[in-house]
Amino acid sequence: MAGRNAVALGLFILLTVTVARADSILLDDGTTVEGTIVREGQTTVVIQTQFGRKTFPLRRIKSIVRDADRRLPRGVLPDAVRHFDNFDRISRECANAEALYALEKYDGIPARLEPYLDPDDKSDGQYRLRWLMIETYGRLAQFDKAIEMLKAIEADGRERDKIRARAHLDIFDQNPPDRSLRRVNRKVTRKFLEREDRIRAKEPNALADRDLMRAALEEYCYQILSDEEVSIRALRESMDRSATLEALREMPHLTANVEDCLPFAKDVAEVEASLQKVDAILPGYARAYDIELARALVEELYEVLNVLFTETVDGYPEPTMSGDERGFLTKEEREQWREYCTDFERAIRPLLRTAEYVQEKIAPYPDNLRLLNQACNDILTQLEQVRSTINRKKGRTRV
Repeated sequence: MAGRNAVALGLFILLTVTVARADSILLDDGTTVEGTIVREGQTTVVIQTQFGRKTFPLRRIKSIVRDADRRLPRGVLPDAVRHFDNFDRISRECANAEALYALEKYDGIPARLEPYLDPDDKSDGQYRLRWLMIETYGRLAQFDKAIEMLKAIEADGRERDKIRARAHLDIFDQNPPDRSLRRVNRKVTRKFLEREDRIRAKEPNALADRDLMRAALEEYCYQILSDEEVSIRALRESMDRSATLEALREMPHLTANVEDCLPFAKDVAEVEASLQKVDAILPGYARAYDIELARALVEELYEVLNVLFTETVDGYPEPTMSGDERGFLTKEEREQWREYCTDFERAIRPLLRTAEYVQEKIAPYPDNLRLLNQACNDILTQLEQVRSTINRKKGRTRV
């Protein structure tokens, strides 16, 4: 019991620190991601969350709120963080309630949190409170209260929370009236639970059991990720290396987004949508699938990068120039050389963009994709060396 109390106390301290000191990214779908921003590039932002590193393209980011901004004196806070004025009080109560939740002392949570429920408040702290209340009502078998809150979120919540609420409602809807656990969508419990868990799952109010509800949500997420039409396996099968190579050869020089040029871009978008849906329901559950998606993309593009690199370098042999009697380039030769340099720089832009896109996909998982990361970095290094050499020689006047 002492060990359990220590774990709960550690959780309380961690949660308090995490909420009080964190950066936030607001996405275009209303989702807020909290953590520590570790890199801001020209096209992406990388944030370290409690579930690992996440990379988001700038086009999806509506605003960024940094921890330093939250700690500015009152009166100089930017508009984007004014809703955090009362955040500390709510987060403090949530942290205390989460410690009680970890100790399975559910009875004491409603009285602590219910006074702070505000249906008009759309802040992160308020949503954190609501979900803790929903989980608590579930553990107390007060399903009517939990379902009422879930329906309210589905009707007027943020997109990410609507997805999460619908998953819970589906499980409740599929297992009436005694709230035992008998199925999740198209699968009965014998397909995903061990025998002892199946016996417990048949008992009335089985969904009040935290482990069984978690198992139901995991099965719900697994079914989303294993859908034959939007799975990573289906994505791999849709990839045609020759078609990918041809698409990147023809990529417009000024195209900002490599992914828009990929022949399997629609398939990637569908898989990413599934992963985002699962991450909304059970944050962190889809991490292994995130890594496999990145691996599938990088493996496909690495081979294409190799071919493009060879084609580009071999396709631009340095022109032969004789110069005048003193070895200086003639006017025509200088113009020829500068035109050659400009054409080469234009030719390698798609290759550079593709290499940078690959790096963006690898960045959140450096340890999991270490060998691919090194191989792609080698290509990018060689490419940068070639470009640097050309730029250095661009102003040459002698042979």
